Amino acid sequence: MARILERIEQARPYWEAYWRGDVPMLCAGFPRDPANPVPKPALGITRKTDIAALADSLVKWADANEFLGGAFPFYCVYLFDVYNQTAELLGGKVEECGDSHGMIPFIDDLDTAELTIDLHSPTAKRLSSIVHQLRERCGDSLLISASAIGGNLDTLEAARGSFQLLLDLNDNPAGVHRCLKQVDDAAAQLLDFHAELYDFEAFGSICRHGMYSRGKVGVPQCDFGYMIGPHHFAEFALPYLRREFARLDGVCYHLDGLGNLPNLDVLCREPDLHLIQWVPGAGHEKEDWSQLSERIDELGKGMMRGGTIATFEQWYDTHKAPCQYWSVYAKSPDEISACLTNLGVVCS
Repeated sequence: MARILERIEQARPYWEAYWRGDVPMLCAGFPRDPANPVPKPALGITRKTDIAALADSLVKWADANEFLGGAFPFYCVYLFDVYNQTAELLGGKVEECGDSHGMIPFIDDLDTAELTIDLHSPTAKRLSSIVHQLRERCGDSLLISASAIGGNLDTLEAARGSFQLLLDLNDNPAGVHRCLKQVDDAAAQLLDFHAELYDFEAFGSICRHGMYSRGKVGVPQCDFGYMIGPHHFAEFALPYLRREFARLDGVCYHLDGLGNLPNLDVLCREPDLHLIQWVPGAGHEKEDWSQLSERIDELGKGMMRGGTIATFEQWYDTHKAPCQYWSVYAKSPDEISACLTNLGVVCS
């Protein structure tokens, strides 16, 4: 059995208990030689990177670290760092400018647009080639898994343009829903494509944050929600997010920016959503968000957090919402193992 499958089997009972809401999840990577740590290769570089060199770097990183708790080595294949894969496979063109890029809007008329995903496009073939090369070269050492898919208003924004879509919400709501249904169908097809390409049946799946599921795990988001009020969010975003949640076995919602905070309560009423990743946005990273953390706990959802073992233990003593996910830091692997033992977790 490949080393990565052995590690997955060791951690799988812990992850199953986590998604049931029985225990918090602690994940940690500890360098075997702390004086000479080996960094993990960045996401979003595979479109232009030498894949053989990337695979060698990934193996070196995996071998240089000990993975504890629910953690194991993985790499999610992102063709770009910030990227709506569904929009490109619907016919969008990515425009690059230096280190940044964006999607060129391509829908002229919501009432006549036919949005059909092309899983035989050059992009899809390039993605398949990269995954197969990585799996062949380093798949024994780490889990090769999928990028985020994209969907809902975020994909339609990429295809239509931000300003025009904002007008459409009021001027042509029926046309917006018409296209959102097609976007959702495409996202569902892409998820099935990922399940086959990355062999979820054999390996399960893992998202970019390290959350693993024996089935399908994902990080849905609607960044476009930042620009619209709760009424429009409930009408145009939530129905399609609900469909995305239902297709997944593990859901970490990416809540990005202050403008999305009015949507928190309605999102947390969704039973298929497990936890929240809060991203304050540029200029707000150092603010005190403890009240928001308390509110999310009161709403019964977990959060993606990080800190020392002591910080986790202090938090866990007073917060009991299920699906708490922590990336923890410690002085030694023994400190992490002791904390897991206190939680009743056996995963190695």
